[in-house]
Amino acid sequence: MPRSRRPSERLCSTHVPLFVFLCLLAVGKALALLIYGSGFYITRVQLSNTSTCDFQPTCSNDIRRNRIQPGSNISSGEAECWTDAMIDKVVLVIVDGARFDFAAASFDMEESRWTRNSPLSSIAEIVQKKPVTTELFRFVADPPTTTQQRLKSILTGGLPTFLEISKSFGAAKLVEDNIIAQAASAGRRISFSGDDTWLELFHRAHFAASVDAHPSFNVRDLDSVDQGVRRHLLSALEYPNDWDILIGHFLGVDHAGHTYGVESQAMEKKLQEIDADIKSGMSIM
Repeated sequence: MPRSRRPSERLCSTHVPLFVFLCLLAVGKALALLIYGSGFYITRVQLSNTSTCDFQPTCSNDIRRNRIQPGSNISSGEAECWTDAMIDKVVLVIVDGARFDFAAASFDMEESRWTRNSPLSSIAEIVQKKPVTTELFRFVADPPTTTQQRLKSILTGGLPTFLEISKSFGAAKLVEDNIIAQAASAGRRISFSGDDTWLELFHRAHFAASVDAHPSFNVRDLDSVDQGVRRHLLSALEYPNDWDILIGHFLGVDHAGHTYGVESQAMEKKLQEIDADIKSGMSIM
């Protein structure tokens, strides 16, 4: 008759495979965390290099000449050597939180005409009246869609990681090559008004013409920032010789969406105001 196992032997044989399983599970979790931590989701490589003439070995001698604006502190040896500018002035208006359908008019196929049913009808009118010189593009942003990360993406051409949302409060200055730094180094006078997030990314010295920043985290305040931007833009447009690049960053639409919703009367009111601002700006230009 075969001898039966004692209870201690049965317990030992049960614990061995369980222990091996737990060890494998722990190793698997450690590897998963290692792969996750080194992935794009939370890791981003920032390049401190800036674009200069040294990176243009094929640049012709005709193009390699210094361009320094009057009043610039840049020496001739430090000046960039790009091609001739096609335009003299740039006006950049950012409507934070605005959607594509706020600006895009729909086309009536039966009547073969554009319908003016978009909240920002002034944009649709500009595109329709000046089809040769205007374009309306739809931009699809990956998360995070917070203001600071989207500004960094637009101005540097890079892609922010999702966990950069944690840097929305008190982030360090932008060290990557970007449009604002390049324009300032080329002697372009930049005038800015709006969301103070810009001053978290850039130094005041970048905005040689003027700076009018406003606090941005009070989402219940729909009007203070927009009123300041409106005054600044309209005033600056009256004196175009004082700046080369004019930037206005409106926040009311974004705050109205967060606080009251897209279909609210507050949103309708803010879109009407922005539409009027665009028309006023275009009439001056």
